[in-house]
Amino acid sequence: MNETVRAVKATTDEGPEFEPLELLTRLEAQARQPTPAVLPDKLAWSDIRQEPDLFQARGGQLYEPHLSDLASAIGREGMLDPVEVIQIGPQAVLIEGHHRMEAYRRAGITEGIPVVYFTGTVEGAVAESGRANSRAKLPMPLRERNDYAWKLVKLGRHSIKQTATAANISERQVAIMRKVAKALGAGAFDHERWMAALQASKGIAPMTWEPDEIEARKEAQAQEYAERLSKAFYNKLTNNPEIAARALALHFGDKLGEVVRELEGYIGQRDDDEVDDF
Repeated sequence: MNETVRAVKATTDEGPEFEPLELLTRLEAQARQPTPAVLPDKLAWSDIRQEPDLFQARGGQLYEPHLSDLASAIGREGMLDPVEVIQIGPQAVLIEGHHRMEAYRRAGITEGIPVVYFTGTVEGAVAESGRANSRAKLPMPLRERNDYAWKLVKLGRHSIKQTATAANISERQVAIMRKVAKALGAGAFDHERWMAALQASKGIAPMTWEPDEIEARKEAQAQEYAERLSKAFYNKLTNNPEIAARALALHFGDKLGEVVRELEGYIGQRDDDEVDDF
């Protein structure tokens, strides 16, 4: 346990209420239970326990374009590369491969999931989940890597070097995070995102926006995305509505219904604008 968590414990009677830390403690206790004599290289989907709050380095977020790619790969090849698990007592717990597990679920594959086993400690498995995502085909952006490192700092189980390696950020950045956590004390656990914690340590209140300001920001961002689409595809999407629809369906996946509902409002607005023009 590093000085960050010790400092926080000194300000509270029972230590911080931080779900990933509590989960890590429970899993470490479970690791003292007997494990199966033989560990199979394939498991049923339901036999792979998922704890994304601890082992999903991306903060639980899944990316639809990547899921679409995996769905296509399943259609061509059947099974994907093995997911990585750690055997904790009687249970196999997923370390890396959350997108593949979701792709299997959507494809209705419930048996014969290929697995490989991480043989270190539960604490080491948490860091391994970050390293594995750094090697993955879907790299984590800097914001996610920082948020993951911030979570490791709050866990208080990993050295500066281990945290930096797991999150693929600099040791200097991790050292700054530790200073911020120590300065915030128990308040560090109120901030899931690193940037919010950094702002809090400087006395900067979270930004608040009036409804019209929020709408203006949304419109500006939508305009930026529209311009980027235009530069990337010129008139290919507007001249090929069917192809555009198929591409959007692949991109949005399960979120497509929400997008369609949002578009219905814009279709009504466009009709009203045309009437007004005349």
